Amino acid sequence: MKVPKKVKAALIAEIGKANAAVWVEYMPQCVDSPPELWTQAEKAQFDILTDFERKAAEAVNKILG
Repeated sequence: MKVPKKVKAALIAEIGKANAAVWVEYMPQCVDSPPELWTQAEKAQFDILTDFERKAAEAVNKILG
C-alpha cells in the first residue's frame, strides 16, 4: 500500500506531539530548564521518551512504506 508522503509526515508529526505531551506531563520540572540542569534520572527518562518517538516514527515508515 503506497501512502502519500504528506500522510506519513502528518502521522509522524502527531507522534511527536503525543510524545511532547507525555514529556510535559511526566517531566514538567524539565520543560523550562535547560538539559544541563537536569538530573541523571531526568536525562535518562528524556532519552527513553526520545527513543520511543524515534522508534514509533520508524514503525510508521515501515508500515506505510
